[in-house]
Amino acid sequence: MVHLLSPGTPGQATGGYRYNDRLVAGLRARGHRVQVHVVDGAWPDPARAVRVSLPPGEPVIADGLLACGVEIEGGPVVVLVHSPLFREQGPGWLAREREVLRRAEAVVYTGPQSLSDLGVDGVIVAPGVAHEAARRRRTGPGLALLCVALGLIGVVLPGMPTVVFMLVAAWAGARGWPRLESWLLDHPRYGPPILHWRERGAISRRGKCAASTMMLVSIGIIALSPVPNPVKIGVPLFLCALMLWLWRRPEPREEDERRVTNKHLRPVRRD
Repeated sequence: MVHLLSPGTPGQATGGYRYNDRLVAGLRARGHRVQVHVVDGAWPDPARAVRVSLPPGEPVIADGLLACGVEIEGGPVVVLVHSPLFREQGPGWLAREREVLRRAEAVVYTGPQSLSDLGVDGVIVAPGVAHEAARRRRTGPGLALLCVALGLIGVVLPGMPTVVFMLVAAWAGARGWPRLESWLLDHPRYGPPILHWRERGAISRRGKCAASTMMLVSIGIIALSPVPNPVKIGVPLFLCALMLWLWRRPEPREEDERRVTNKHLRPVRRD
């Protein structure tokens, strides 16, 4: 018998529940007996942990929405991650999610972005396609360290886009240095811009103004420096194009600002 722990009644018209329904149908079509258990609670953050007792030795598939709030007694546990909780609940959830996933027997992701964000080994089983083995790239730590160094240089050196380097550092950290990624996401200065970018590709008005000011200062320094003409022309053109792209990016909405600064704001949407 295979047990599926669901945060709500099956058959609901959202992507997560449809995925679970197809999973159950596929297992049954292959001859497995499947029992679905609806676990009541204010997911993903119930007032206290919910204990679920199941027969020993029988595999358990726990929906990722409730995996951080249940204590499972029974067989090996597989966590099914539809969407990382920290995207909605805030960066404080990242370490908590990773701890749960590392304790699981296996982790199944419904898309590569979730694997990239959480950085815990597992398999990707995207809707409608065959699964593929998913392993973190080993080039991540070196690139992450380089970008952090460049970002820190940008704090004191005009023209260096600090936040851009930190975005790349967090992306690289998820591929081999999760502790660094967690530190960046929890950082009061760099965490919110990284989460805004991951969620909507958004950049705050303050960030745009700061980056544009640094680039304009850099253009002025180059114009007054005895550098070759190709540099005097090429670098300002590149920086102007970068500023144009920067100001065309969306800005965080008020609800986005509240979400990344309040990890207990509201439960995750299942759509």
